[in-house]
Amino acid sequence: MLGKVNEYAAKNNLRMPSTDARQIRTPARLRQTTQKEALAPGSSTSILAWRREFYQTVDLVSSELERRFNQETMTLTADRERAVTAAASGSLVDLDTLQLPKEIDTGRLNLQLKMMQSVTGQSQCTRVKAVASVLNELHPQTRALFSEVDIHLCLCVPVSVASSERSFSNLRRLKTWLRSTMTQKRLTHLSLMNVHCDILNALDIKPLMKDFIGTTPERQVVFGVIN
Repeated sequence: MLGKVNEYAAKNNLRMPSTDARQIRTPARLRQTTQKEALAPGSSTSILAWRREFYQTVDLVSSELERRFNQETMTLTADRERAVTAAASGSLVDLDTLQLPKEIDTGRLNLQLKMMQSVTGQSQCTRVKAVASVLNELHPQTRALFSEVDIHLCLCVPVSVASSERSFSNLRRLKTWLRSTMTQKRLTHLSLMNVHCDILNALDIKPLMKDFIGTTPERQVVFGVIN
């Protein structure tokens, strides 16, 4: 692979970044001999450095993928998705393995899952999106018969949202405009407010201002009283 990269760089007149680390010599007072210290040649050092970077990258990607997808919530989410698709294909679903909360009526849910195949018909519903498309095409009164499947089974999934992940693209701008030292809690809240500024702008901030100013007498002196 390194040979292909060098060939491509030479073909396009590109310069490979230097990975030769600064060679550190052992201090004379720590050496037990007066002979000249042997140092590794630069060419082999460069190849070893790229090889080390490659294996570190592969190991990091592999461990992060394992950490991201080998989680209890991910397994639970996959089981609940398979329950919907299995019911659409006519298979029986064991609700005990889904770890559903007490707010869900498991009796109604079990009955609705058994009725799924009669609704989907000959459609090949191998994904939850396909099942949702079939339910959306139903009459509203008919779709109301699958309330547990259509709403509750999806709302009870304990997975994280992508709002905080999307907000990381604004962290650099926030740190530039604001002070560089802040707690992680405040930084997370500011990033979410920056991403969802449309929701924040639609809120009435006067009650929040009153609560903030009325907390201490010093704030009332600085900001005054809001009627």
